[in-house]
Amino acid sequence: MEMVRRQHRGQGLLIPLLLMLALVSITSAQQPQPQAEPPQGPNQAMVDELGPKVVAKVNNQRIMREELAQESMRMHGKTVLQNLVNRKLIEIRCKDLGITISDQEVQEEITKIAQRFGLPRDQWLIMLQQERDVTPREYARDIIWPTLALRKLASNDLKVTPEELQFAYETQYGPAVQCRMIVTSKKEDADEARKRALAAPEQFGRLAIEISEDTASASAGGMVQPIRLHVGDKGIEHAAFTLQPGQISEVIQVAGQFVVLKCERHYPPRPVPLENVKELLSEQIKEKKLSQAGQTIFADIQNNARIINVFNNPALRQEHPEVAAFVNNQPVMLSHLSSTCMLRHGKEVLDGMINRMLLAQELAKAQIEITPQDLNQEVANMAEKMGYQDPRLWVEEILKERDINYDFFLQQTVWPSVGLRKLVEKQVIVQPEDLQKGFEANYGPRVRMLALFFNNPRRAQEVWGMISREPTEENVRALAEQHSEDPQTRALGGEVPPLHRHCGNPQLEKEAFALSDVNEAGQPDPLRRLSPVVQIGPQYVILYFLGKTRPVEVSLEEVKDILHQEIFDKKLNLAMSEQFDHIRSQATIDNLLAGTVQSPDVEKPAPGDRVTEKAPQGPTR
Repeated sequence: MEMVRRQHRGQGLLIPLLLMLALVSITSAQQPQPQAEPPQGPNQAMVDELGPKVVAKVNNQRIMREELAQESMRMHGKTVLQNLVNRKLIEIRCKDLGITISDQEVQEEITKIAQRFGLPRDQWLIMLQQERDVTPREYARDIIWPTLALRKLASNDLKVTPEELQFAYETQYGPAVQCRMIVTSKKEDADEARKRALAAPEQFGRLAIEISEDTASASAGGMVQPIRLHVGDKGIEHAAFTLQPGQISEVIQVAGQFVVLKCERHYPPRPVPLENVKELLSEQIKEKKLSQAGQTIFADIQNNARIINVFNNPALRQEHPEVAAFVNNQPVMLSHLSSTCMLRHGKEVLDGMINRMLLAQELAKAQIEITPQDLNQEVANMAEKMGYQDPRLWVEEILKERDINYDFFLQQTVWPSVGLRKLVEKQVIVQPEDLQKGFEANYGPRVRMLALFFNNPRRAQEVWGMISREPTEENVRALAEQHSEDPQTRALGGEVPPLHRHCGNPQLEKEAFALSDVNEAGQPDPLRRLSPVVQIGPQYVILYFLGKTRPVEVSLEEVKDILHQEIFDKKLNLAMSEQFDHIRSQATIDNLLAGTVQSPDVEKPAPGDRVTEKAPQGPTR
């Protein structure tokens, strides 16, 4: 039964730029200059951008701007205020030292960064707005300006030495070693793993799946990213570069863990002259130094500053109701904090408020109440699914990790979960076929294979031809490293986790389980290891068969209860998601802040409703 639980473990559970990314946020409407005091309240541009008193109507129920402002500050006020204070500190230090950053410098830096990513400036700014919701004004003011300010403050610490340049060159362009790895928390387990690996080196990947406690590498048969010079643990690096292909390392202690390596192959240095990449490497080293120096400089600024946080102190808020903080006796106004929270986070906060209002309306319609006992039970259930016997320990970790209070956690996470569960849980049924599929997926054989991914079918066909002419594992791994367009599998020589039954992609499953190493007569046939080119969504995949894992020796009856609970939870989560999608699709939502209007879809059945379809009229294909 221990093997059963180990096999099942981890399945079915609930669902810098630089230092400045942690320091900056929106402050004023104009590009800040160190000599000038930044505006402390919303100017007309902010007022125009923040919108009307009513920010949304949800089935004719209103959400007011003041409600959104309060919710935005409640969710993000602490973090945004810290960013505003940090920004103010940088401005004050720059002013004291006579450091200025011109608008031209900011614009040139934006262009330089865009070029570094191989994009035109305009396309770079569009991408930032579409994918990260950062407007060009915010990007210039809140990321680029502070980065340039810190760079000037730390200018004496950003010089690149020849030794640093050489190290960076060797890391990125020097030799590398491809290894498999087994990681354990006990020395005796690592010793046993090494003993077994020495006896059968070709079974190292299988041992990693069975023994290694590092889930990420174990799922790929112990394969890890190529080990490079001057990166990570020195013991790992020394061992890797000492080994020859096929050799097993001694047990290496890394912090509180024990590691055994198997060398797969050595990669030669890339034929790129240092002079060709000197400027690029220097910029990378400077950015890394800027992050490190920025922390030191900023700690010094903070240690020499007088900061009074009014926002987080109820007594001080009574005394200074219009002030969020004092920085060296200069106030940061509460209205400025509110405007900043709204501008940076208003849309996402409003969307959450709309969703909770929709759910509350649906619960009221269904006459469903949520009691404190319901919330407490849900917290206990969540904690148990995450492996905690004492829910209080799990809650403490969540609150600390998210930096929120318990009431906020209940409102934002637990209450919606309870509400949706109450709406759909009676519709969720685990059928016998669900149990059978779950058993096959969790305890049945899995296909071990290599996979090469392509974005273009013609390229996939060309590489397939290269493999078919020499269908050996060594050739497939080499071609994966050269041609696969998925960075992770390319770095791992095509290695992917073993594929189980009912993986969610029937076509991929069919092709994988059809692979073999023998023909119908039982004779070795290398081409039987090779799949055709398989289209999976927008990608094209070539599979190469390595073997199958042995099924876990356990009966369905022994694991029926475990499977039932896992399948029920998965089906419940799916039903909850579908229910909320239905609620939203049938709502009338006027989001005045985002400028969008939604009307109900054409009436369609709710999830779980029985649908009677008409018989087809005329010929069908």
